[in-house]
Amino acid sequence: MDASPVNQPPPDDPPRGGLDRRRLLGIGGSLLAAGAGTPLLGACSVTGATKAGSLGDPDRAAIAVWSWQGPAAAMKALVPAFQTQHPGIDVTVQDIGNPAIWDKITTAMAAGGQGLADVLHIGVDYLPAYTEKFPDGLADLGPLGADRYRDAFADGMWQTVTRKGKVNALPWEANSAGFYYRADLFEAAGVDGEALATWDDAIDAGKKIKKATGVHLLGIDKPASQPDAANFFQMLLQLQGTFYFDAAGRITLSSPEAVTAMTLIKEMNDAGLVSDLAGGWTALENSIKSGTAAVLPWPTWFGSIIEGLVPKESGKWKVRLPPAVKPGGTTAATVNSTHLAVAGSSMHQAAAWAFVEYILTRPESQEAIYRSKGIAPGRTLIRQIAQHAHSEIIGMQPEGDWITRAPSLRRKAILFAKVQDEAGHGLYLYSAAETLGADRAELTEALIEGRQKYSSIFNYPTPSFADVGVIGWFVDGAAICNQVPLCRCSYGPYARAMVRVCKEESFHQRQGYELLLTMMRGTQAQREMVQEAVDRWWWPSLMMFGPPDDDSPNSARSMAWKIKRHSNDELRQRFVDMTVPQAEKLGVRLPDPELRWNEERGHHDFGTPDWSELQRVIKGDGPCNTERVGRRRAAHEEGAWVREAATAYAAKQAARAQATAAEGAAA
Repeated sequence: MDASPVNQPPPDDPPRGGLDRRRLLGIGGSLLAAGAGTPLLGACSVTGATKAGSLGDPDRAAIAVWSWQGPAAAMKALVPAFQTQHPGIDVTVQDIGNPAIWDKITTAMAAGGQGLADVLHIGVDYLPAYTEKFPDGLADLGPLGADRYRDAFADGMWQTVTRKGKVNALPWEANSAGFYYRADLFEAAGVDGEALATWDDAIDAGKKIKKATGVHLLGIDKPASQPDAANFFQMLLQLQGTFYFDAAGRITLSSPEAVTAMTLIKEMNDAGLVSDLAGGWTALENSIKSGTAAVLPWPTWFGSIIEGLVPKESGKWKVRLPPAVKPGGTTAATVNSTHLAVAGSSMHQAAAWAFVEYILTRPESQEAIYRSKGIAPGRTLIRQIAQHAHSEIIGMQPEGDWITRAPSLRRKAILFAKVQDEAGHGLYLYSAAETLGADRAELTEALIEGRQKYSSIFNYPTPSFADVGVIGWFVDGAAICNQVPLCRCSYGPYARAMVRVCKEESFHQRQGYELLLTMMRGTQAQREMVQEAVDRWWWPSLMMFGPPDDDSPNSARSMAWKIKRHSNDELRQRFVDMTVPQAEKLGVRLPDPELRWNEERGHHDFGTPDWSELQRVIKGDGPCNTERVGRRRAAHEEGAWVREAATAYAAKQAARAQATAAEGAAA
């Protein structure tokens, strides 16, 4: 899992003397204690040692959770499912409010933990100060089981929650910066919001928008009436790879990067592009409702806030990564992060840990939170990558059925190689998902239990050998259209895995087309077999790209963060334009009476797939859903002894190596 947004700086981005995003999140307690949490904690005197808590009954307890607004609502929604697994644990999630929660936590800790909740939601800028001021204020989650998730989080995020061997919390999310903007206001001013490369471009756009509509570019809490008033300034620093402090703890507010950030803000203000949001969150909400700003440079979770405040403006807002500060600079920034901790004074620490573990280590929980409130965990990509991996594994079955029945040794060898490639693709992608903290066994279990999906295209039968060729031509061709852009997606492990996958998919597409060319030169029966297969696979192949853009919220969000580079409809159009001339060369008819070239658009027009069929297949009612998942389940169960043997062997080897090392040290 990457502590930063999934984007990485361009390869030619020069090194800087400040802090990059990963190093920022790795700063220790004394440094960040000098940040936002210091004034509040510095004014507080410790009246006594923290009251000693206890593990309590792990299966029976009543625990309280302190959080705020969106995160609190998201956790409340997960409580029923948690209590299904832990019926003896009663959970009450309290929305304390932000920043009120910091006063309440601090006061309770200063009173030795009196009145403190069992589970605490804490920001990255407060956690180090709490652990320094109140060493026993938070329970050590390591002995409770947190240590086994060490490799599930990026080093930077793990360092923010650990200190002197103690695990003080588990990371929740990294607040990657976004650029929400009113597309209708940009359009009214003749400005293309997606074309803004730098903040200088944004300032020029703001002047046009102000002149055309009277609306400010953005709003800032000018008198800094709230602790987080400097978020925009912080984002501008992060876009330059620096922060308020450097790695040695030196204040960097006079650095060139800080001066550049402040200069940009001054230019905006001098040009009358900045409205005053003095008063904090209420002022911000009022600004959104009254439409006084065209841009909201807020983190990923802010989309749900906009949706809740101005539902009638649906379709008017768009989101993208923020512009770079300098031409060619990075467009990714991390504006703080938050964590869940267990109070050291809690008498139900084991039960509290069970809730934290349920919320932050289960992909399903994190995905539910992301879907409901837009809070982007480091596991944001898990759903997409896992579905992709599952598709590669399930996709072995349709053609694998023909290995024993292939008409020649050559065709048999080709099928063997292709199915083997698909297995390898699945392994690459499961490995990529594991970099986000996913567990491969849990992903497999989710697939088998129907909690995760795979591509709808693999739920159709292959009754003739021509299907093998059409799958190569249509399905692998569609995969190439969809996956080549993923080689440039914003998450490095996924992008790197796709490089080899796409090379091999290109081979698969060519071999499928070559098979069909051979059959079309054969007998009339073979040609009819090819046409019949084309008729069956055409529409499912078009549906393989997913639902229309208007009905695909996941696609839109993936595109906003550059995980996906093109929309479903764009990719579908590209596939049709690519396939039509190939069909003409092959001598087959594509089964779409509406298919024709549109000179004005420069693309082919084509009919509308049966989207109700796609929904039925996705929900498990396709021709082969039950069969394909059943086979995967059987293979998993029958292979259990292999996994157990491999695990035992690895443990034996590790023990032997440890014993050898101990003998060497003794000698």
